[in-house]
Amino acid sequence: MPPILPSDAVELTSQPHQTPMAIAETIRTFLQSAGSTIITVEFVKKDGTIRKISFNPRDKNEIKGTGTTAQNPDIIRVRDFNLARKNQPAWRSFNVHTIRRINCNRQTFNFTV
Repeated sequence: MPPILPSDAVELTSQPHQTPMAIAETIRTFLQSAGSTIITVEFVKKDGTIRKISFNPRDKNEIKGTGTTAQNPDIIRVRDFNLARKNQPAWRSFNVHTIRRINCNRQTFNFTV
C-alpha cells in the first residue's frame, strides 16, 4: 500500500461524505507511514481538556512488556519525548477520533472533533 501523504489526509477531512471511521483510518495510516518524523498531535482528553504531545512514531524505547495491549484499534500509544527528556513517565495514549490537529514536516492538518 502506498503511504498516505499529508495532502491526502487534509483532502479526506474536508469531504463531508467521509465517515469518522474513514478519517480515523486515514490518521492511523498517516501516523504509521510517517517513519521517524517528529509528529505533534493535539487532541481532546476524556476529561475535555486539550493535550499536545510530540513523538516519533517509531520510538519503542523503554518498552518493558509490563503494560496491557490496547483492545481498541482507535487508541494510539506513543512516547512523549518532551516528558522523556525530563525523566518522567512518557508513555501516553490518545484516541484518533479526538485529534484536533497534527503537525508534521512543518505542515499543520486540522480535524473537526
